Amino acid sequence: MITRGRASFDRARCSSCHGVSGRPGLLPDMLLMSPETHEIFKEIVIEGLYRAKGMDSFADVLSTDDVQDIQAFIVSEATRLRHQLDQ
Repeated sequence: MITRGRASFDRARCSSCHGVSGRPGLLPDMLLMSPETHEIFKEIVIEGLYRAKGMDSFADVLSTDDVQDIQAFIVSEATRLRHQLDQ
């Protein structure tokens, strides 16, 4: 799931705007998403919930499974980076 998430993250070019692995992008760092944002992640990515804020729908590029895998990748990266900071 995490490996597929990384591949989908790359294929959809998420890092172009959001950065990856602790390197910030132009827009919100997905590694810092609130629990509330995690709850609506699919709606943001697939349904275009934040279209008015500039985050268009990626339904033409990503499936619901891809979005779940991307979210698992994001959570994994956030956890990994937190552990690095704690050392």
